[in-house]
Amino acid sequence: MKIGYSEEIDGMIFRIASTREEIIKIAKFNDMVHGEGLGKYILKLYAEHPYRDETYWLYLQKEDKIISSLALLKNYWNIGGITVKIAEMGFVGTAVEYRGRGLYSILNKYYERIAIQQGMSISTLRGIPNFYSKRGYSFALPTDMGYKVRTDRIDRIDKTDRIDKTKDTIQISDCVSVEDKEFVRRSYVKTLKDQYITTAFDDGFPYRNFNSSISEFHDRTYIIHENDYRIGFFTTGNLWNPEQIDIIFISEVSQEVLYHILSYMKNINRTDSFMIYITDKFSIAKYLNKIAEYITGWQWQSKILDLTYLMRLLVSVFEKRISGTAFENIEFKISNYRELITMRFDNGRLTVDGERGYSETEVVLKIPDNLLPKIIFADKTIEEINYLHPDCIYQSDKLGLLRTLFPKLASFPIFNY
Repeated sequence: MKIGYSEEIDGMIFRIASTREEIIKIAKFNDMVHGEGLGKYILKLYAEHPYRDETYWLYLQKEDKIISSLALLKNYWNIGGITVKIAEMGFVGTAVEYRGRGLYSILNKYYERIAIQQGMSISTLRGIPNFYSKRGYSFALPTDMGYKVRTDRIDRIDKTDRIDKTKDTIQISDCVSVEDKEFVRRSYVKTLKDQYITTAFDDGFPYRNFNSSISEFHDRTYIIHENDYRIGFFTTGNLWNPEQIDIIFISEVSQEVLYHILSYMKNINRTDSFMIYITDKFSIAKYLNKIAEYITGWQWQSKILDLTYLMRLLVSVFEKRISGTAFENIEFKISNYRELITMRFDNGRLTVDGERGYSETEVVLKIPDNLLPKIIFADKTIEEINYLHPDCIYQSDKLGLLRTLFPKLASFPIFNY
């Protein structure tokens, strides 16, 4: 299925947009559905984004009028050291008078078909609650969580530790040079080295974070210098409040450097607070805990589109987990009640086979489709899922094996769109 594809469905026309004129119509439609401003961002993505030729803009039209649309946006996650191409669903909307008629389901059918065709075994989105869970998505992995910093509390950061607040050797400047951008890439990878799943530092990251002109998000990256040496960076933007500039990502820095960053943010903000989007697993969290409120925020909603393909991509991850254990020679099955996955370890080397169907024999784990991301993405333990969802069933004598293969780990995938 290619860009430009068209098909008539029940008196409507399904299209994958191929022209600027179509994108302009989609942009105007999104402004109508979601509010002014989003259309401008869509036009920028279409014209400038590094993956613009691999972005699919799907819509339904009736009587030359768009009535529903969504986009398939390419992204990359790093999962346990493996780069995995994923689909991100964005810009979903249906005209008010056509809601409740199954139009999203029609678009989603084509969206998933295209994603699988393009080798994307995972679909993610950041959308409204409840709606997508009915369509196989589950909440897994953090997003939009972090610390709410009140500007009147920044000076309290050194309540127990002495900080030189007048130190003039620490400077903050725009990220502009090739050397700056390479430093950001290295620092980004280093900061997230202990996270199981992260957003890969690919062409999408610089486009979003080094480009303050793409939208009203005011995305910008700053380099922190001390004695003319680069020691860290942070990116800014506004996610929910157009008046508030937040820190979208920050590298690991000392408490003293963090104070200077917070003071800088206080000066450029017009609000009495701002967010720093990190998890409480970051080392600088211990400084922020003194002055800021931790907000658990939202989570990615994810769906595994091709389980067998994904498990084969992650073979080396599972082999590392099993290495040196008593499970280096074992064969077993897991099931999502629709598909059987056979995992066969031979002296620590893994082969994965998948087949349609359901079986009770030799199945050590049965777990519904919409709960799979929670274990494969290491977001929850088997026991945690089973406690809340009894239809996640495992053989108790294989719990050691399952704990080894599917541990609970910290992750921090940020967004590129």
